[in-house]
Amino acid sequence: MIPVFKPELAGPPDRLLQTLESSWWGTGPRVAEFEYEFSKYLGTDPSRCLMLNSCTAALHLALLLWPNCHRVLVPGITFVSSALPVIYAGKQLIFVDVGDDLCIDQDDALRKLQSENDVIAVVHMGGQAADIGKLLGLRRIEDCAHALGTFAYGDHVGIYAPGCFSFQATKVLPIGDGGMLVLNSVQDRKEAEALAWCGISQSTWNRSNGGYQWLYDVQSIGYKYRANDVQAALALDQWAGLGNILERKEAVAKLYDEALAGLEWLRLPKARPGTKPSWQEYIIRTPLRDGLSHHLAEKGVATTVHYYPISQYEPFHRLDEGILCADSLPNCERLWREILTIPSYASMTDQEIEQVIDGVRSFQP
Repeated sequence: MIPVFKPELAGPPDRLLQTLESSWWGTGPRVAEFEYEFSKYLGTDPSRCLMLNSCTAALHLALLLWPNCHRVLVPGITFVSSALPVIYAGKQLIFVDVGDDLCIDQDDALRKLQSENDVIAVVHMGGQAADIGKLLGLRRIEDCAHALGTFAYGDHVGIYAPGCFSFQATKVLPIGDGGMLVLNSVQDRKEAEALAWCGISQSTWNRSNGGYQWLYDVQSIGYKYRANDVQAALALDQWAGLGNILERKEAVAKLYDEALAGLEWLRLPKARPGTKPSWQEYIIRTPLRDGLSHHLAEKGVATTVHYYPISQYEPFHRLDEGILCADSLPNCERLWREILTIPSYASMTDQEIEQVIDGVRSFQP
């Protein structure tokens, strides 16, 4: 069975082995090194990049840094981790419809805004750059879990608002799990670091320079969200292969585009003009989704759905817990029944790609 995802090492794990052999496995110099490399790639100040243990943690901290926000607008089709931090932060969750590209419907978001303090969570679904032209100047967080390597009009997404990135096992930079918060400004760094380390004002690594100092201050209620040098070392080893991974995923997408074009019952993903997706997922659409999925399974091709509408999960029906039940998300309701993600990982062989293509083309509607 060809899997939907398949993480792999992009090169020799030199830094990882060196770190494992060292006496420092906690948050330290490797984390700082990776934050610096990440910031260079995005084209922003290194102090804005804070490595964490997940993208979910990044989303939560980003919301906590806006204490006067009470409502957060989240697309109805995305992974549940895009919505959970709103509840963690004690905000009201408002579901917003999506467009045909599965990214946020700007007009529906604007209709549901009530205050300039409301925050809009923009999710770059599948690595496609969401259209946010109408949302510029409004408070927003960019959920870039799928979007490392996604550019819009020459700039990387997630740099003009708090950006939250994922290094989970299925992403283009897989390290098992991990995340990066690109802060709104360098002035947020000190507060964010404390929130990510149980409210402690100074990291153990910084207190260790010149001799270990046991005394520290706890200035606020924080969380255990820090990344460690083991994660960062693997991220640095993987970093060297990021360009090749993105190129290969783009090549796979182009092969699918060419081979699957012309099937009347199938709709293929398209990048908006002026954007360059990461092609984290290759999400096709067809009203015959379930039949196609079963057919591909018989042909040895795994598929999945990104995603079931969050508003339909039982915990998100509880109005007394700060969640606004979604009563009008027509595109979410329509599109989730059509979407299907097919394999598109970087290490796919030409034979595997052909097997997927033959499987799709041999389906009889």
